[in-house]
Amino acid sequence: MSNILFVCYQHGCKGEGLSVKISKHDTFKTLNANVVNNRTVILDEYFNKKFLCSWPQNFSKDIDKFRQELYDRYYCYSTNNIAELAGECENRYREYHPDASKTEVASFTVKCLKKKKITFGEIHCMAKGVDISETNIKRLIANHVPQTLSKETIQNSFVVPYEDVKKINIKDIVEYFKYKK
Repeated sequence: MSNILFVCYQHGCKGEGLSVKISKHDTFKTLNANVVNNRTVILDEYFNKKFLCSWPQNFSKDIDKFRQELYDRYYCYSTNNIAELAGECENRYREYHPDASKTEVASFTVKCLKKKKITFGEIHCMAKGVDISETNIKRLIANHVPQTLSKETIQNSFVVPYEDVKKINIKDIVEYFKYKK
């Protein structure tokens, strides 16, 4: 029987980078990924990438640093990958219009794709219905307050604080799950 490790993270919390780092351990299948603007983008399609989701534990330490890194890695990110852009368009549009029809999402996606070299920050502005500007993108980030994990999730998970993602020893994660069974 195969073992699957689900890595949950929030945008900007370096979850895809951590997923790739974990995947390089002998216990797992190595994921293919690209790194752009210090942002890792996983190329493999497993479960329609639904296993990639996220929530941080605690951001009281340095929320401003987190937001700046989120801006640099995520809001300024652009790609030529149509599938990735379409997915981002749908996710952002549904964030602000949860009851949108497939036609409305498709129309929004086409509108975004017609722009040359659109960034994810610009997609956010368009989805929210505000003018695309540096000021509005910064406002979106300033209003971004990550949700904290529930006590139940913390008790039943191996939680890596945002500040420790780059420092985590993958062997500790593997050992945790080997002996958790």
